[in-house]
Amino acid sequence: MPKRNIRKFRENMPFPETEGLNERLNHVVGIATSLRTTYPMNPQMGTMWMKKPQRMFDNRTPLDVIVNDGEKGLIAVRSHLDCTYDWQRDDDRGGNL
Repeated sequence: MPKRNIRKFRENMPFPETEGLNERLNHVVGIATSLRTTYPMNPQMGTMWMKKPQRMFDNRTPLDVIVNDGEKGLIAVRSHLDCTYDWQRDDDRGGNL
């Protein structure tokens, strides 16, 4: 998406109503919320975490996982950060605790 389109959305132009886009936006908001919860005293730590290679992602950065793996990457990062989201996914798949 070109930068000029992102600027329009920041200026209150609504995102298009597509299921795929809404799902991805939901994951992005979930990741941002989880990072604020994880690092409540220092918001820069969330940014640093997103740019630092992580073992659980095969020494890739979470940002790289999201950009290169698409929705699967978004879900992987969100699941790592938000255990309640991961539990909900497990329940949706019929997993038992």
